[in-house]
Amino acid sequence: MMKIMVNNNRRTYKFPVPYTLLRLASRLLTSRFVQRKLRKRLDQLNEPADWRAMPGENPDTASNRLKLEVALAILENASTKPALREVIQELQHYKGMALIDVQSQDGRRFRIEL
Repeated sequence: MMKIMVNNNRRTYKFPVPYTLLRLASRLLTSRFVQRKLRKRLDQLNEPADWRAMPGENPDTASNRLKLEVALAILENASTKPALREVIQELQHYKGMALIDVQSQDGRRFRIEL
């Protein structure tokens, strides 16, 4: 189980994330449903901004298109799903190891531990 800990000056929040939830998230991200939704959003970004734009949002930016294109290229790759499965399987062998442990000067701390 992966443990996420967020500590500010007043409270500490701990979130346990089971590996089954990670597997489910990886399957969802690599599903064809998500790929279709990303492709549809990418097509919307390629069209000129008009009534679809939400207030305060500029959907016709090159950076948004580039981010979606990169994400879609990674998710559409056939080797992504098995690679994610192997990564999650390997993470289970390193229990207790800290992946991220960051502390700011004002005392906030963020830690991800296996």
